[in-house]
Amino acid sequence: MIAAKLSVVLIPLVLKHIVDELGHPSARALFPVFLVLAYALLRFLGDALNEARDVAFSIVTQRTVAAFTERTFAHLHRMSARFHARRETGAIVRDVQKGADGIGFLLGVALFTIVPTAFEIAAIVSIMVRGYAREFTLAIAVTFVSYAVYTFIFTRRRFAFQRAVNRLEAQSDGRLVDSLLNYDPVKYFATEEVETRRLSEVLEKWVHARTANQRALTALHVVQSAVIALGVAVIMLLATQYVVAGAMSVGDLILVNAYLIQICMPLNTLGFVFRETNDAMVNVERMFAILDTRGQAGEDIDEPSARPLIVSAGKIEFEHVDFAWPILVHKPRKPSFVICQLALARK
Repeated sequence: MIAAKLSVVLIPLVLKHIVDELGHPSARALFPVFLVLAYALLRFLGDALNEARDVAFSIVTQRTVAAFTERTFAHLHRMSARFHARRETGAIVRDVQKGADGIGFLLGVALFTIVPTAFEIAAIVSIMVRGYAREFTLAIAVTFVSYAVYTFIFTRRRFAFQRAVNRLEAQSDGRLVDSLLNYDPVKYFATEEVETRRLSEVLEKWVHARTANQRALTALHVVQSAVIALGVAVIMLLATQYVVAGAMSVGDLILVNAYLIQICMPLNTLGFVFRETNDAMVNVERMFAILDTRGQAGEDIDEPSARPLIVSAGKIEFEHVDFAWPILVHKPRKPSFVICQLALARK
């Protein structure tokens, strides 16, 4: 991971030297072949080492996701019948799947994006501080702070929208799966339209929640792009002035521009990862809520002082078992109903 980021950071430096060498009259006779080869090699290493990193860590992510899924599955089987009777199967399945995906995202994408990006930004800032005027560092710092503060505040405000979307998605999945699992009773009682209407009501709320969430996301992206564009404009204007004044070469201008692009891309990536991390945390907390749920007292749970049950012999007896049901009989041409009650008792 560190080697991949070092390769990416060194690419603009090599490009700067290539441009400066070509700007000299002697460069026409001796083309900087080794610098061009180094430039191509660094680009290859930046991509190849990232792929190698993903392959090396893939087994860790997959094992962790599988372990959490198995743990949740076993926990659900240990829960009492009352818990399953009160919860919708579709909603539980959806929470487990989304939670597992969220854990995979947090371990893979988030971990291997935040840490390398922070390392890359620190390396670029250190190069800018040592080799260029303070104005560049100040402009980069103001851009970073403005972007980070706005992203953090607005993403936290989006929590309410994302939680509403997740809740409605769980309801719609629950009604869809449970209705299909109970296909026979739906057909027996001819409640197809009722089930469709119940799902339609939830989907209508889901549409409004998703629309509100998308509007908030669009506002976040627009302001993020405005902050980055303003920072790029300020830094490029400074670099152009220094080149015109002779304090910087054309290669330095290209280097500054390349580093700006490399900085802006991580900023966008960090904004995306931060937003998706919050969404993943919302999904994971629903999965953890299932793991934190305990069965009802006295249901499928042994007392601390319970001892193993030893059965030597047994028999089944029915004593005073009574049950009855009412029967409504309608007689034509009479306004009254006769209620007959049948009782059956067996000892």
